[in-house]
Amino acid sequence: MKRKSKQALWTRRVQAFERSGQTRRAYCEGRGLAPRSLDYWRRRLSSVVSTAAEVPAFVPLHVRSVERSAETLLLECAGGAQLRLPRDCDPWWLAQLLAGLR
Repeated sequence: MKRKSKQALWTRRVQAFERSGQTRRAYCEGRGLAPRSLDYWRRRLSSVVSTAAEVPAFVPLHVRSVERSAETLLLECAGGAQLRLPRDCDPWWLAQLLAGLR
């Protein structure tokens, strides 16, 4: 398996584990994984994520409607949360905020 596809596979596995709420042992036993492998990839990917978090990334954006006269910007997140921000908010600050909410 190529390095990029292996990293992508383990990224999905680590994310699934973190969402599962299971213990490391239970998660690995249920999927035939070695706990040491999960630990290794969690450490490895956490260093990749912390480096990537320093640089804002583009995220998909769906525009429903535009009100030119609006004083605020309303962002509706996938989980239903809403953020009301001033139109002139700093893009760097917004990127950091959104990265922190992930």
